[in-house]
Amino acid sequence: MYRKLLCAVVVAGFAAGLAVAQNAQNPASQANQAVQPGKVDKNSPLWGRITKVQGNTVYFSQYDPVTKKFGPAKEYPVTDTDLRILQMKGKDQEALKGGLKGQPFQNIGEQGLYGSLRLNNNRIGEIQLWENENAFMKGMQAAPGTKGGGTGGTGGAGSGGK
Repeated sequence: MYRKLLCAVVVAGFAAGLAVAQNAQNPASQANQAVQPGKVDKNSPLWGRITKVQGNTVYFSQYDPVTKKFGPAKEYPVTDTDLRILQMKGKDQEALKGGLKGQPFQNIGEQGLYGSLRLNNNRIGEIQLWENENAFMKGMQAAPGTKGGGTGGTGGAGSGGK
């Protein structure tokens, strides 16, 4: 009887060890994946600040969760159709009308607009705007695939590269 119990424990331990080892070696695992600047997963948003909008081009500075700073602005074209712009308020979101000519994009200050972009074939398909830096950091921490529980969280609102 003890022999069967011992064999069952050994087999269960071996199976659990394989599962843990496979998860640790799989770089695509969302639990082990952090958003890195310049490396874009199809489903992961880019987190940063919109610094300028010119025609159908958005200038975006990506946030680096390791250095806790914003990188240089890069140009991203917008999809020809179906651009979604959402204003985030906590966990709620509200669709904004007017596209890139809408109210939030009329007066982009020096700091820019905190937001996240979702790309579709290297073009922006969705923009989520956050009301301030604190909301941006909380949203980034809560997002799937980010470091520290989300996709690049910092453990709290940091300097944000100010």
